[in-house]
Amino acid sequence: MRNAVIDGLLNHRSVRRFKDEAIEPEVLEMLLKVGIRAPSAGNLQSYSLIVVDDWEKKEELAKACSDQESKI
Repeated sequence: MRNAVIDGLLNHRSVRRFKDEAIEPEVLEMLLKVGIRAPSAGNLQSYSLIVVDDWEKKEELAKACSDQESKI
């Protein structure tokens, strides 16, 4: 009794390295829409989605987040 939702959950994976390529605006818009509608613990939806496309800002954010190694 598999369907698209079950297949999506079974194929989930985490990505820790990213390409140095811009995301097409239509793709980014769709990802944001999906992210906004994603479930959260307790259905609280207590998160924010922020798009950062400036590489210098990304480096600053990586340092601000416990000095994480930048993989961008």
